[in-house]
Amino acid sequence: MAAEVTTQPQFKAGTPWILFEGPYLNVAGVSYDLAPDGRFLLLEENYKQPTTTQLQVILNWSEEVKRRVPVGSK
Repeated sequence: MAAEVTTQPQFKAGTPWILFEGPYLNVAGVSYDLAPDGRFLLLEENYKQPTTTQLQVILNWSEEVKRRVPVGSK
């Protein structure tokens, strides 16, 4: 979204309008960035992630760590 803004004699924001449309991520601070001079806007596309079809559960993982890294070893 974009809007015209004036600051004198007081702050006033105009009616906002759609600046870009598309499948972009909507995560504040992560999905977009501005150049230091404010003239460049980078948007990250929202690529569809593959559906998770498998879940691996690891039982007794702490015992495996103890076996591989004995107490007192460096």
